[in-house]
Amino acid sequence: MTVVAVARNGRSVAMGADTGSFGSSSAEGVKTSKVWRVDDSLIGSAGSWRVIEVARNCASSNPERIRDALRESVSDTGEWEVAVATKNAIYVIDGDFGIVEYAARYVALGSSEVALGALWATKSLAPRDSVKAALEASRAHTFLSRAPYKILSI
Repeated sequence: MTVVAVARNGRSVAMGADTGSFGSSSAEGVKTSKVWRVDDSLIGSAGSWRVIEVARNCASSNPERIRDALRESVSDTGEWEVAVATKNAIYVIDGDFGIVEYAARYVALGSSEVALGALWATKSLAPRDSVKAALEASRAHTFLSRAPYKILSI
């Protein structure tokens, strides 16, 4: 798995991910980013390289359009997630193609327990600082996160 962390405060939004690809007994560094920007949105994904490829090639920041592209191209419903974040909202598309808008101003995907706790504990910080803390906490306390991190902000 991997870790993607998102935080927003109404004025800015940040999203970051580690740079690892993880197998059952291996971890490799990758150049392919798990987070990217489309228009005024940040998009990131955890769980499937195919899902990342389809979501990125969709070139949309609309959660419904991304979901529809995934539904057409991804045959397996599985343990993957895609986040779409703006300064005012965070949406997550789950492996069953459902879309949820989160009430919280932060979310974590993938191996998210440690990152989610760090996001909560740092929710008073700027979104970029909160995301960086979440990724560092994940790396310190799980084996499914790998530095360096890619962090984007708007």
